[in-house]
Amino acid sequence: DYIPIAACYFVVDGKVAYFLKTAYREQYRNYSAGTVLFWFVLKHCLEIDHCSIIDHQQGKEDYKLKWGEVYETRYQLQAANPGSMVGKAEMWLTNYFLPLCRQMRTRFEK
Repeated sequence: DYIPIAACYFVVDGKVAYFLKTAYREQYRNYSAGTVLFWFVLKHCLEIDHCSIIDHQQGKEDYKLKWGEVYETRYQLQAANPGSMVGKAEMWLTNYFLPLCRQMRTRFEK
């Protein structure tokens, strides 16, 4: 027999994990079971499901504010091994070539 003391509900769609709900038993709050469980679920989403975005959804609940501000700025970071030609090529395409193509498309649409 065991007593569940925390639960996290995520929905994963492609590379996005939507964090929908967390719950924990109040009498075990000193153990931070919800926070520990969230960390392990987050690790699973990143390493196993290969999610690139963890979306907390809208709202001002306390558990969401532990991980960031309500209206915080979001940044997308991309890193590559500087010794990898494939990594360098992908970074060049993403940072220089694709923005140039978008800029040209915008000019031609006018």
